[in-house]
Amino acid sequence: MKYFSVFILTIIILFGCTKNPPKQPDPDDISRVDVQKVEADGKYTDEVLIADAKSLLTIKKAVNNISWSKAKAEMSKREDIKATLFYKWDKNQPELLFEYRIWFNKDDSATIISNNSIENYGQLEKDLAVKLRKALTE
Repeated sequence: MKYFSVFILTIIILFGCTKNPPKQPDPDDISRVDVQKVEADGKYTDEVLIADAKSLLTIKKAVNNISWSKAKAEMSKREDIKATLFYKWDKNQPELLFEYRIWFNKDDSATIISNNSIENYGQLEKDLAVKLRKALTE
């Protein structure tokens, strides 16, 4: 019985001290963004790194206001922009990367599909979508 108690206590300590990444990353933890535009022929442009404070603030605000749905979605055309968001969640661990495929709609809103299983499919209203587009394309 004594060995069983020691075994259980060891398991609790090991699993209790293991730091797992958050289930839903905090947009405030975005440290940089890599952006690729989709050209007319469907190929991606070279990656552009966004790390300046002003652009990151705009991107963080937009990501924080996306209305996410668990629905699985596919779009009939290629995305306008592919953005890889780097989340720094622990100084001793590598960054978490999530890919966002973004379509900018005719009504100036945006549709986003994320590879983060918690987010999946999202919508961003007009004002923030316009600001996001500007931050990602300048």
